[in-house]
Amino acid sequence: MRKSDTELKAKFDTAIEAMIADGTLNTMITKWFGEEAGTFE
Repeated sequence: MRKSDTELKAKFDTAIEAMIADGTLNTMITKWFGEEAGTFE
C-alpha cells in the first residue's frame, strides 16, 4: 500500500480494529501460527 493512499489505509485500520475488538484476529493468529503466537488483549 502506498503511503499516499490514506483512504485505503483508513479502511484497513477500521477493519483490523473491528477484528481485534470481536476476537477474530486472535482466532486467525492462533489458527495460522499456533498457540504460542502472540495475540492481542
